[in-house]
Amino acid sequence: MVDLWGPGAFGAAGAAAVRPPFSPNNGAGDPDDWFQDCSGPAVGDGTEWRAANVNALLAQMRSVARKSGCPVSNLDDDLLTAAIRGQGANYRSAGGTANALTVSLDPVPVSFGATAGLVLRIVTSATNPGPATLDIGVGGNVAIVNLNTGAALRGGEIPPLAVVISDGTVWRLKNPTAESTIRDALFPYVSILNSANFSSGAGVETGFTNWGAPVGNPDVAAGFNPANSQFTVPPGMGGLWYFRAYANSVTSGNTPAAGHGVRLRQNGTLINAGSSPASSIIQCTAVATVPAAAGDVIQMLNLANNAGMGLSYFFFTAVRFGRIS
Repeated sequence: MVDLWGPGAFGAAGAAAVRPPFSPNNGAGDPDDWFQDCSGPAVGDGTEWRAANVNALLAQMRSVARKSGCPVSNLDDDLLTAAIRGQGANYRSAGGTANALTVSLDPVPVSFGATAGLVLRIVTSATNPGPATLDIGVGGNVAIVNLNTGAALRGGEIPPLAVVISDGTVWRLKNPTAESTIRDALFPYVSILNSANFSSGAGVETGFTNWGAPVGNPDVAAGFNPANSQFTVPPGMGGLWYFRAYANSVTSGNTPAAGHGVRLRQNGTLINAGSSPASSIIQCTAVATVPAAAGDVIQMLNLANNAGMGLSYFFFTAVRFGRIS
């Protein structure tokens, strides 16, 4: 491309790479004023307009058109209109992986901070199984986050044609995939305790043991640890989950005078609790519907209010409603 401002663009001053004077007609001192008029019809002290100037301006317009995927013709009066309308320069097919997208931009921005306000439309080949990033050739793997909250993606939000907006720090996903159906991982997990006794001090939470084999979706069942009634959300299965802890029928002679209870904890934080009436042998249930990311730990715990009690059966149920954003 011809340099609009380079040697040869002006007269003798241009050839010597000397910037011409500011135009007194357009405001002396304005850094955008590179040209000036002649001081009179017969005076040659103004800026000479050469073919290089015209060609450089046309090259700028052709560049916009080419990088937007538009046919280029110097005779097309709508060259820039077509390029701006098509916005092909910001439409790309993604490379990389489902969790680490890459696209090539031409030209590459000088820094990621300089991209604030940039809108990209990206064709993807697979949705993200978890948190995701986008690399455009500058700034490295920059996180793609929820448009409004800024939270990391959980999995399944990136559609086949994703629209992301840069705020200069992260990419914000404008059009996450919406789900209206239950999918992927729906199953009850049930096991029988067979009247095994617990020995725990009053108010001590203890993980249930002696679980049988999980029932239901094998991918989700793999998240259960039968040694301590603990469930870890499997990779790619973040979303909205329903958990239910249920225990029934105290059968030993040590029926808790203050009742007994079950607890549900997520990553150590109590998310629901249930207790039976005092001196009761009837059911006790804790239920929670919560967002859970891949790797989150959900545990069903027994709360014995006296030592040594038996339960005839208890259930741990997990149901995945679907992905959320």
